[in-house]
Amino acid sequence: MRGARTLPLVVLILAAASAGRADAIRIVEPRPGLPIEGRTTLAFSVIEDGTPVERIEVYESGRWIATLDGPPWRTTWDAPRLDRPARFDALAFGGGRVLDRVRLVTAPPKLVTRVEVRRVQFYPIVLDRSGRPVRGLDADDFTVRDGRTTVDVRVESGDAAPLELDLLLDASDSVRDEIDDLRRASIGFLRHVTGLGRVSVHAFNETLRPIVPPTADVGRAVAGLETIRAGGATALYDALHFALASMGSRSGRKALVLFSDGVDRRSLFTLEQVVDEALASDVVVFAIAPRPRTVFGERREDLARLTEETGGRLWLIERGEELGGVYEELQAHLAGQYAVSWTPPDPGPGVHEVRIRVRGGRVRCRTSYRIEPEPAADVSSPRN
Repeated sequence: MRGARTLPLVVLILAAASAGRADAIRIVEPRPGLPIEGRTTLAFSVIEDGTPVERIEVYESGRWIATLDGPPWRTTWDAPRLDRPARFDALAFGGGRVLDRVRLVTAPPKLVTRVEVRRVQFYPIVLDRSGRPVRGLDADDFTVRDGRTTVDVRVESGDAAPLELDLLLDASDSVRDEIDDLRRASIGFLRHVTGLGRVSVHAFNETLRPIVPPTADVGRAVAGLETIRAGGATALYDALHFALASMGSRSGRKALVLFSDGVDRRSLFTLEQVVDEALASDVVVFAIAPRPRTVFGERREDLARLTEETGGRLWLIERGEELGGVYEELQAHLAGQYAVSWTPPDPGPGVHEVRIRVRGGRVRCRTSYRIEPEPAADVSSPRN
């Protein structure tokens, strides 16, 4: 790592989840003051006290980079040159739950330069007054304002972009009585949507469990769904965080379909963080949940906000038998998306507000996009 700039580090040790224990792991390397660039060692010490640590998962800004399955609890990572602070999250698992989480954040780079983005692409759904998707629209039917500027757009059917779909299913104790209905409806849904692209399946309780990696093989996805069993508590926001992170590097249309029956009482991540991550990763979130009678009032305000800000939709249901109808509506929504693209009038880094209107229709779509800055230039003077 000769010649690399030295960036000071700030180490934040966060409290463990209530179900785990504090100080299950500690960061050994890197140490404060060492550079995070190029081949970097990540090493941890494990405190043997109570539930044994079975594995440590390491993420950088929500993206998985390594899993450590045992001593010496060390790995190397080829760190890219980043245009932002690097944020490492290390989660220790044991006994089927998160025992501890350690975070390490680097200092931000000093220089941020202007970046040029050639095209922006959104995937809106247009609905009529009855809530049915409207087909057959072209560019003349759309009015798009990027900031204060009305832009010329190109409009195609959303089918022109393959779909990346993640099915995220609550498998905690709260769905034990509905798990068969959930599994049956999900299988029917996947048999219809896998022709649109690839699907992945995750289940969660206290932890996120990958069931099926991205695949266009409907048989593989169905076989994975058959293995899901219910049990444990609900850590919804943690599951959303890691599911969104797994989708961040994929391209094209991205949708996450969530079924959750429980109120989150165990997560280390917050709703605010999850909403920010969904917007940054261009994922449209659809959610299905039982109609609440307490805690959130007449709506699941957390899921309502997440789905509305990403351009998706929340369905509140009374019984598990309603899932089949909801999945049919969801399938129609995904099939009715448009691909709307344009050249941004202001290609500078930051969050850009967008407003899309259609004559005679109601638009469901995200309302902003983010342009990341280019990597900072190294302007440090050479040493004698």
